[in-house]
Amino acid sequence: MNKNINCNTQLSVILFSDISDFTKLSSKSQSTAMKYLKEHESDVKHLLSKYKGELLKNLGDGLLLKFNSSRESVLFAIELQKKKKSYEIRISINQGDVIINKNDVIGDGVNIASRINKFSPVGGIVVSSKIKDDIITERDITLYRIGQYYLKGKNNPFELSIITNDGVNVNNKIIVSNFFIRKKVSTYLNNKGEIGIFETRLPSILLPIFVMLCKGLSMTVYYSFYYFVVAMFLKIIHVDNYILKFLEQYLSINSISFDNLCGLVGLIKGMTLGGVDINNRLNITFKINNYTRVRKYNNLWFWQVGTGFINTGKRYFEN
Repeated sequence: MNKNINCNTQLSVILFSDISDFTKLSSKSQSTAMKYLKEHESDVKHLLSKYKGELLKNLGDGLLLKFNSSRESVLFAIELQKKKKSYEIRISINQGDVIINKNDVIGDGVNIASRINKFSPVGGIVVSSKIKDDIITERDITLYRIGQYYLKGKNNPFELSIITNDGVNVNNKIIVSNFFIRKKVSTYLNNKGEIGIFETRLPSILLPIFVMLCKGLSMTVYYSFYYFVVAMFLKIIHVDNYILKFLEQYLSINSISFDNLCGLVGLIKGMTLGGVDINNRLNITFKINNYTRVRKYNNLWFWQVGTGFINTGKRYFEN
């Protein structure tokens, strides 16, 4: 028997308010953690009616709220952060479709609001580009763009901004890393009261090792190809004698065989083309040249030849 489920899809502004370091706090003192949870919910409920918001769900260490206006949601977040509290929170805001029923709230708008929360400063507010576009002309709200970031399960980056009103913290360090490189983006307030952003990328010891390995493999492949194949072809069409005479006459080089000369050219080409590429997402591509490489796609490693994957591309491992 089919049962009607009482749910509907709405375009809403979703706000996620999360108590900072709650796991560490609860491991030290569960009574203090419970006290903060109650204070957090009480403070939120006290402001909701003023900004026409709705508490959708209590997630334990965080609260999920809904607003009909981007402006109202940001003003709510600003007042909540400026309020004197015994706990610290991160706030993230996004606009998107959500499905609401009496038991739960789901949807991409909720997922994104939750996942961008880690990019918020402690005591600060981070917003998605949809929210930024809605409030960019508001005179009583100021913000600063902190760049584009990738979220779990999303192929395209998301542009994020932080709210910079007085009383809202902007100092933050966003760290994205893997085995090969560590990227750190720092936002800060300087002595003049201006917002600044500083980005650094620090390679691990593994990166130069893999660069040398890839270049070594590329040099070996190109050396062998030029030594055996290219040299043989040029000999067949009788070009080798002209090249050797040119080198002897104009460059005074007469102590190298034609095969070794071709191999040397391949060695230089392999050293130039081989190596490691790192994109903005910090994904690694190990390449022999620009058309033959091993790269990661959807958490799988593939051989890639040309501009597309081989249909029978070999899967090495999952992670």
